Amino acid sequence: MMIVMNLREFRERLSEIIEKKEKVVLAKRNKPIYILQPIDPVDEFMLWLEEASDEIKNAGLGDEKIRKTFEEARDAADKKTSRS
Repeated sequence: MMIVMNLREFRERLSEIIEKKEKVVLAKRNKPIYILQPIDPVDEFMLWLEEASDEIKNAGLGDEKIRKTFEEARDAADKKTSRS
């Protein structure tokens, strides 16, 4: 289900929208400007893993074992989410 509403309506109904986990299209003068979509907990976790991976690379950690362990955990999580 998708709801189209302006920002004022969105603010007034935020709790209800979050509870129902609905996709919302925010409009300004009846023109869509933004789409808000609930995120699945698995997607949130995968996003966190991706960010953590980037941080490990940016930190320049030279320990290959750390990188390898992290990549194995990321790949295992990815496989598990693919089966869902």
